[in-house]
Amino acid sequence: MSDIYHVIINEILSGERLIDQSFKEAAEENVAILLEDTELKKKKFEKNMLILMGITSILCVIIFVLLPKGTHLTTIDKIKEVTIVIVLLIIVTMSQTFNIMTIVLRKNQ
Repeated sequence: MSDIYHVIINEILSGERLIDQSFKEAAEENVAILLEDTELKKKKFEKNMLILMGITSILCVIIFVLLPKGTHLTTIDKIKEVTIVIVLLIIVTMSQTFNIMTIVLRKNQ
């Protein structure tokens, strides 16, 4: 686009023609805006991942609470309950691990 209209990227980002002395100022301002925007996006992403971790944990607790309790359970019901608990623990562990890894990898970029 800059070749077609004979403008430089900083002029496009600034929205105006730049003379030599204002070029450096505009470039620095554009970089600062870009860095600020990137940092805000990172913080929003981290916040969303932490919210997702919280929701996953709350759902796990709710499922544990809703599982049938008591001595009236048959052997098959007890096996089903144990299976549900094991699967739930695996899912929560994988989810939390994935979320933490994603946050760490994004911070290291």
